[in-house]
Amino acid sequence: RRAEDSEKLSRKDPLNLKFINSDIFTYLGNNPSNQFHTIICLGLIAHTGRLTELLLLLKEHLSPNGSIILQSTRAEHLFTKVIRRLTSKRYQRRHGYEISYFTQHEIINCCYEAGLKIVKNKKFSLGLPFGDKFWAKGNYYVERILCRMSERFGTESIYEIVSR
Repeated sequence: RRAEDSEKLSRKDPLNLKFINSDIFTYLGNNPSNQFHTIICLGLIAHTGRLTELLLLLKEHLSPNGSIILQSTRAEHLFTKVIRRLTSKRYQRRHGYEISYFTQHEIINCCYEAGLKIVKNKKFSLGLPFGDKFWAKGNYYVERILCRMSERFGTESIYEIVSR
């Protein structure tokens, strides 16, 4: 199904996007000359576990004045802690690795170590534990109603990161 979807998008794509299914470290390591103006990492860092290493590699492929858009679940959030406690062992048994969660402080430090800086940060989603599993439509409406609250207390963050 995903192959079909990417083919459909490629045909309609005015931006000339490429869909690549590869380990990020392998892909970027095998393409050292690739430069990107915008690098989007949504849901990636939770599965790599090596945030500083990833950011260093992304920085090598970032064009001057380019930016990295990074999404992360906030490890310090209460709801994230609950979900982590309830699901981590099962996820590790099923997939063979543990999901990595990073605090805001850890992300800031990893960016600094990689020679990057965060220029924008926006919180979103209250991440109500298992809300989608019990009542997806209701959870969606609750999230919409509490959107302003999630800007302050959100479980997710989007960062815009640039070279220092």
